[in-house]
Parts: sequence; C-alpha cells; structure tokens
Amino acid sequence: MSRGPSTSGSVLVVEDDALLRRVIQYTLADAGFEVALAGDGVAALKIIEEGRHFDLIVSDINMPRMSGFELRKHLLDSRQSALTPFIFLSARNSPEDQVQGLSSRVDDYVTKPFEPVVLLARVQAVLERRRVLDTAARTDPLTGLLNRRALEEEIERSLLRLGRHDEQGCMVFLDIDHFKLINDQWGHSAGDEVLRRLATLLSRSTREVDVVGRYGGEEFLLYLEDSAPDGAMDKLQRMQRDFGELRVDGIDRVLSFSAGVAVAPVHGSNFEQLCRRADEAMYQAKQDGRQCVRIWDETNS
Repeated sequence: MSRGPSTSGSVLVVEDDALLRRVIQYTLADAGFEVALAGDGVAALKIIEEGRHFDLIVSDINMPRMSGFELRKHLLDSRQSALTPFIFLSARNSPEDQVQGLSSRVDDYVTKPFEPVVLLARVQAVLERRRVLDTAARTDPLTGLLNRRALEEEIERSLLRLGRHDEQGCMVFLDIDHFKLINDQWGHSAGDEVLRRLATLLSRSTREVDVVGRYGGEEFLLYLEDSAPDGAMDKLQRMQRDFGELRVDGIDRVLSFSAGVAVAPVHGSNFEQLCRRADEAMYQAKQDGRQCVRIWDETNS
C-alpha cells in the first residue's frame, strides 16, 4: 500500500481515551491516511466548523461534554457534514446498543475492544463503498462521463479557481447533428454507439484539468480550463475532423456536431450564465448550417 499523508484520504478520530486515540492515529497514518484528533464531540465540532473537510469521521459514543450520539445529530443537521461517512466506536456491544447506533445513519459500528487491523479494514471498506456510490451518482451510465449534476459541481469549482487568477476558461456546449435521424434510421443501439464514440473522443482530446460530461440526450458540455477562445476553437475543429472520420457499423453518413463557446469571465462568471450563453452560441451554429463552432456574442441572444 502506498504511504504518506492524504494518499488514502483524511479521517477525524474523536475519542476521549488518549492511548486508544493514539493507537488509532498510528494505525490509520501508517496506512496512508491523514489523521486529525479530537478528545470529544465539542472539540470535533470546533475542528469541523473551522472549515476542515474529512473523508471519514470515527467517533466514540461515551465521551465528556458531548457524546458521540450528540455529535452525530449535530453533523446530520449540518449541510457541510451530513453526508460525511461516519463510524461509531463503543464498548456498548449489546444488540440494542448496536441497533441504536446504526439507527443514527452511520456507516458502521465497531465494538471495543477491537484489533487495529480490523478497524483499518472496516475504514477502508466504508470508504470504498462510498467511492463506488459517489462514482455511480456522478457518472452517466451510457458514456462513463460526468453527468449533468456532477458537471455543474466540477465546473463551478473550476470557475472559483479562475476567480483567483488572471486567466480565461471556455465553456463549450456541443450537440450531435441530425441525431434523431440516426436513431430513426439506424436504431437506438446505433445512436448509443455514436454517443459512446464521441464521449471517448472528447475524453482523449482534452486535458486532465478540463471538465467533460454528457449534459443530456445528444448534448455534451466541456469546460476548458485556462484556455483562450482561439485555442478552444482550434481544439474543437480538430475534434470535428476526428468525429467526421469515425465509422460506426451500419451508419453510412458522416458524423458531425455543432458547438457554441462562452468565455469566462468575459461572458459570465457562473455556471448558469456561461451554460446558457454557450447553448445560445451552439444554436447559432445550427442555424448557420451545422458542423461548425460559434463563439457567443450579443447577436446570439
């Protein structure tokens, strides 16, 4: 297993027993986790309210000042931490105690005493389950790209970074031309294959810092970070050429797409405004005969 802080994520350990707290810290840190410590629920809330993000919280139940149950209730009421994975530790090991703990919507309940290696396995299992669920919730099942909700989240994060630097970014709204005809004439399975092939092309033609996803139907959305309009236009024209050279079994027409570009922060600084203007520019490309790219200007609206 790779070592070093943050290689496996960050964990907040809330435990009033100092010796056990250190044992858990060493066990998780040795496995590559970044570990923060709190002696009770009050201290844990203070750390969280300072803006620290954690991939998992591991908390004792019986603690002074604030119990684990009270801490859990506070977190469930918090927009910031309600969805953070959570494991209870407790010497209370009766079935009734465990049912009460699990009814607090925690991910696991570990009874004391426990073997550190078993706790580590449970921590890794919880995080892996969450990772799989989060990936499924953010991914378009047909193309494997980000879905609409995840697109908005990732692009908003990119725009926040843009606001801290003197850079430009380009939002691209892309729509496959005559897609209804493809579905009607060659069937939905052929249409699905066209979507998958375009998704692969978009992924291979963009950088890791760029955001690529399926907006819905035959529409795709891209955000090209730190990219000027001229560079975005060149990249999109290469994509159009490559898409036109693709051949899908059974389809005997040249594939093409139309695209619209909105430039951040020139044309807008938030997702909604940039998406709307890129869509308007894409519509102008459709009106201009399809298979072309247009940059938004006042005449598009």
